[in-house]
Amino acid sequence: MELTSHRWTPGQKESDSYSKGNAREVMIGREHRGDENGTTRYRYATVSQG
Repeated sequence: MELTSHRWTPGQKESDSYSKGNAREVMIGREHRGDENGTTRYRYATVSQG
């Protein structure tokens, strides 16, 4: 198994955030700055057989 095609989502307000990966993607990271009104973004990668 291999993780490829890493991508970050655009930043969004934490208290209104929602994120869901595409088919065959897994969440591999999250970055948050500030409080509930701060910016959050998520990192995804595609799962493939190596």
